Amino acid sequence: MVEVKESLSRYQHDLTRKQYIRNMKYFVQYCRSEHDCRTLGECKTHIDDYINHLIEKGLKACSIHTYSAAISATLKIPLNTIKKPRRVIAEFTRGREEIKYPHSSQDTENPAFKRICSFAEKCGIRRSEYTRLKKEDWVIDPAT
Repeated sequence: MVEVKESLSRYQHDLTRKQYIRNMKYFVQYCRSEHDCRTLGECKTHIDDYINHLIEKGLKACSIHTYSAAISATLKIPLNTIKKPRRVIAEFTRGREEIKYPHSSQDTENPAFKRICSFAEKCGIRRSEYTRLKKEDWVIDPAT
């Protein structure tokens, strides 16, 4: 795991780094138990097997993409070369239960706050990402 941590040290966002390390731990455990791999180099040949394993476990395409992103970043393999299921926006689900916001009732009753929370839930955007959005980032659909 030291090799994984060193490889991911370039990521400045701590949550991304922790998630990638956790996901790589799962990949390495799979490679050790199923293929007797001892190094990350040996694990490289079993990426497709691991993705198929995740599919068989019933993980959704978005989750599998997250796992494969960690593999891509750690092993310095272009993400588009890893075969994974295609993500479909209509199948996105965020979390396992209704989200409870730790804000005051004044915020939660504000229609603008409700719209931005609904937007964040639907598209999976992070708070730090939607706070950086500018007016010119939005496109109005003429059909609506």
